[in-house]
Amino acid sequence: MDNMDGTDYDLNKYMTLMFFLERLLEKRGQPRSLHDLSCQFGSKGFTKTMRQIAGGSQSGLRKFLGQYPFLFTVDGDLVSISNMSLVDKYHQKNNTRNYEQEAAEYFRKRVEQYGPGVEVPIKSLLGHRSQAPPEVRHISGQHLKEFRDFLSRHPSVFIVYEETCMLREYEGMEKKLYQEPVNETKVNPELSNKFLVYFRLTLEQSGPKHIDELFHSVASSYPRETWSPLFKNSQDLGTFLRMHSNIFQILSNIVELLPNPTKLVNTQNVSTQNRIVSPTPALTNSASPPCSLQFYQSMPPPNSLPISMPSQQTLKQRVNSIVLRTLAENTDRERGGSLPVSSFPSAPSSPVRDLNRIRISELSHVIVSVKDSASVISEFISCGRPVAFDCEVVNHSSKGNVTIVQIAASNGHFYIFDLITCPDIMHQGLLAKLFESDIIKVCHDCKSDNAALVTGWNVQMRNVFDTQAAHAVLQLQDLGKPVHKVKSTSLSALCEALNIPANPYKDQAKALYRRDTRFWARRPLTRDMILYAVHDVLPLPSIYEALDKQMKPEYRPLFAELVEENMKALIDPEEVKSRKKQRRLEFEILELKQKLATTQAKSLVLSNREIRLLRHLELTEEEKIKLEGSYKVAKKIRKTSKQKQRKGRQGRRRQR
Repeated sequence: MDNMDGTDYDLNKYMTLMFFLERLLEKRGQPRSLHDLSCQFGSKGFTKTMRQIAGGSQSGLRKFLGQYPFLFTVDGDLVSISNMSLVDKYHQKNNTRNYEQEAAEYFRKRVEQYGPGVEVPIKSLLGHRSQAPPEVRHISGQHLKEFRDFLSRHPSVFIVYEETCMLREYEGMEKKLYQEPVNETKVNPELSNKFLVYFRLTLEQSGPKHIDELFHSVASSYPRETWSPLFKNSQDLGTFLRMHSNIFQILSNIVELLPNPTKLVNTQNVSTQNRIVSPTPALTNSASPPCSLQFYQSMPPPNSLPISMPSQQTLKQRVNSIVLRTLAENTDRERGGSLPVSSFPSAPSSPVRDLNRIRISELSHVIVSVKDSASVISEFISCGRPVAFDCEVVNHSSKGNVTIVQIAASNGHFYIFDLITCPDIMHQGLLAKLFESDIIKVCHDCKSDNAALVTGWNVQMRNVFDTQAAHAVLQLQDLGKPVHKVKSTSLSALCEALNIPANPYKDQAKALYRRDTRFWARRPLTRDMILYAVHDVLPLPSIYEALDKQMKPEYRPLFAELVEENMKALIDPEEVKSRKKQRRLEFEILELKQKLATTQAKSLVLSNREIRLLRHLELTEEEKIKLEGSYKVAKKIRKTSKQKQRKGRQGRRRQR
């Protein structure tokens, strides 16, 4: 800006003023926050010079707009137009389209799709904003509060409640609360296969395509009633294609075929893959290696697995053999140069990692029936060895819904209990009995999992080994760091500290969950979903062995308290808060006692917090003399005592 002459500076200044004036006029004079306006610095047409003139930051923008009170009124964090006549003139000039009415009509149609008289959650309705035109997104607001205010501005269209809304035209009808279906509708496998072939041929002929292009292509080629059971828009189509990650790869909404994709087979057989449980290996009390990547070294290569003749096998065993053989063939092709088959595209790949994925797949069993669940759990209980578990929950809160429970057993196998497909697994399948038994159950940060099990399934867990609580105790034991000062550590960070391989799909799965909060309620379970779930419990047995060996007996009672508090954190937060406060007080009093015993009177310095803690101590004569010998401490004590006396006199006067 130093090389800019006066004319150029004035021109850029006027352009900057007009830019922010137009942003406010587009909102029909409604105030906008400084944060919202400062986010416009990166907009198209807003040059680097204009950003320098505007201050370059939120505080700089406040100073810049405050210099022109005849145009802008800055009230706290809100900015509005000083002269409202400008708003009328602007909209008279641009009266060709009424974006406010367009936005109201857009969301009216979305509410109408839920059915007559249905109260739609405002959060769910806000989710449709991402599919709206830019003008509608701008008018309706980005956050929940702004969106609720937008709906309230149209009382003739919407009836807005605290968390829900409905159409005014349905007023007086019997109200119905919208309930999102948990169980997915069954998909016709022949229909799915038909469209998979169509998309594959389209991509082979014309190369990679945008997801919207594919959707418009199929919508123009087939009647709506044929493809609507599978997908209704381009977003649904993306989910459908991601479920077949062995054929398609989607990056930035661009769909392409994987090199040498797996041949299409009868999707009915594929869908049954996740419903098959291999014969459960015997669980014995004999010593077995920890459930970690060390298991892979002892596993035979996939091609060396013995496969008996079909005539000697049951139907279940024949299908399992076909699945294992297909996985082995895929591994050979991937080693030959093809891309890894994964719906988490940014996960690193190597021949060793691909082999590990195959071996984990062979060790994994999806439980979808009460009979299989009861058989597996009975062996767990009779064995009596610790198990590691984790839950995948929709809506991580005290009211979350547990969709699957994955368990790492002592025999090195992994079991995924699908509670969406078969909810009776929890009680009739004895899964609840396992949680309530005395068998050690290893997990990491059991807050949300326990709350979801208690509120959703009425299951009270016992004998839990929380690795996050164990980490906090060891910080106190080895480093002397109080547990209330230890920050919560993630499972990945704990694995890194103990030099144990962490879940390589964690970040990718989190990104998918943020885009689709019902990701773990989707069925059928894909191979990548199973791999992620298994990797979440894979390191837990090794972590348990490492932490359990390090913990000394005198710290076990504290560990039990921390685990109990973690389990109650979302169920009874006030009690947990009170217990943590009391523990912190006791620890600070202990530290203060040690300080008084080891510090000389002249060098004794106490903080205001420590002086307030003195009232909890029964001081000896020696300690009182030591406190009086420190001028600064004695001065603070006298000041504090005077304040207490003054408050006491004021209290007695009020009583009179």
